[in-house]
Amino acid sequence: MTTFSESWGNYLLKNLTETKAPNAIDWWPQTIAWQILFVAGLIYSGVKVYRAIKKYRHNAYRREALAWLQSLPDYRVSEPDALYSQLPSLLRKVALSAYKRDEVCTLSNESWLQWLDQQCENTNFTKLPSATFNQLSYGSNYNVDVNTMDTIVTEITLWIKYHRGQYD
Repeated sequence: MTTFSESWGNYLLKNLTETKAPNAIDWWPQTIAWQILFVAGLIYSGVKVYRAIKKYRHNAYRREALAWLQSLPDYRVSEPDALYSQLPSLLRKVALSAYKRDEVCTLSNESWLQWLDQQCENTNFTKLPSATFNQLSYGSNYNVDVNTMDTIVTEITLWIKYHRGQYD
């Protein structure tokens, strides 16, 4: 190992003593007012995250219904199959998930369509003839033209996405 001679280096730094580095700066607020503000911010953030998770879990029925709608075969390409007869039942199931049972179960025909429109500003079910829903629900041979079926699927999709649930 090679050692340096005494005269090696800067002669001005020969008698220099190294100072001690300062302590690390603490990230925790030092004054009581900042501590209270920090804790309040943590609580506020925690409540917001909790509410977001709760809302996400509550809206699982919406995601499930929309996924079911997306999985339907395209009625424009071929004849609508028996799955399309379940559209009114899907709408009723979603309504039962979002509202009280006694409020939803008593509705039928025109009152059902009006109630649907009252719960969502983006839909207009009353422009559809109520016989169309009855034909889809109870008829084994339903004959719904493509434009009407397109309107029905669009209205149901919009209602599922944008209705105001009882717990929203």
